Amino acid sequence: MLAAVILFGEPVRWETPLQLILDVLLTNGKPSDELSDMPYPHIPILACNMDLLWMSEHKLPRLGHGCFLTSLECLYQKITGKELKYTALCGKPSEITYHHADFILTQQAKLLGVDRVQTIYCVGDNPETDIYGGNLYNRYLQRRRLITAGDKTRRVKLASPDAEFLDEDGEDDLSDLEDSLLFQRDSGANVRIIQSLEEDTSGVEKAHTCESILVCTGVFKETTNIRVSTHNHRDFVIDPSLTTPTHLVSDVYEAVKKVFQKENYSQ
Repeated sequence: MLAAVILFGEPVRWETPLQLILDVLLTNGKPSDELSDMPYPHIPILACNMDLLWMSEHKLPRLGHGCFLTSLECLYQKITGKELKYTALCGKPSEITYHHADFILTQQAKLLGVDRVQTIYCVGDNPETDIYGGNLYNRYLQRRRLITAGDKTRRVKLASPDAEFLDEDGEDDLSDLEDSLLFQRDSGANVRIIQSLEEDTSGVEKAHTCESILVCTGVFKETTNIRVSTHNHRDFVIDPSLTTPTHLVSDVYEAVKKVFQKENYSQ
């Protein structure tokens, strides 16, 4: 019996994986059994890498994992008449991904004799994943600075950019919580609260800011009108203002130059 479905990236050939995943979902993790009554809710599904499109050597964008997930959702809906539910959606643009990057950068900086990373520069070619996630994490960093140093009880609500991140009194009504990017409600499931990101035992300070740099050599191009979305049509609340980069440059080389210019100026 299979306990869960974990989806990391799109396969080379979609037909067989789609069939196998549907078999697992329709039989409650027992694909060798005959189909008697379709279980709902189905077994847990965890997914990441939700970009609809990505760029290769080809001049036109390629179908990404977000398209594969969309196909799976549509097929499940057609067969069962019910909505496919994700137990977790992680990776860009989720804040926790950038929090992990912040933690790793700080660890590496200390090995180089640098006590603290002041600014993180997030370079990417997709406004609605790379840039959105960087800006969302920067919003978290700015709000976190408003937290009183001695107050250890405040919590951070992840993911929904329209929700308040800070719980001033620590007494939220669960019925008022919005769905998280990482942990969502399922039928009959309890709401899971994610405690504040700073609740770790490492004692590592977070960066002060996270600046986003959008390059024009990948999915995003100033010369085209293609609007590239993440897998957000159903499972993400997208704040359009967070898709605007701090800096717009032509390529990665120019992005590196921009970082050096800013850091030299700040020194």
